[in-house]
Amino acid sequence: MEREKLGLVLIILGVAVWPTALVLNIATRTALALHLSLVIPGVLLRGSRLLRKLRRK
Repeated sequence: MEREKLGLVLIILGVAVWPTALVLNIATRTALALHLSLVIPGVLLRGSRLLRKLRRK
């Protein structure tokens, strides 16, 4: 699987944590930790304009 596709999948799963957490009554802190643990690596794998700008400086 390509890096960009894997990153996109991780971002989508990270966003999907919130509705799942609401349905399952998971604590906000736990949902936030899960969300960030999926979204941050996803953004790093996929890349973004902001990351490119930060790396140039």
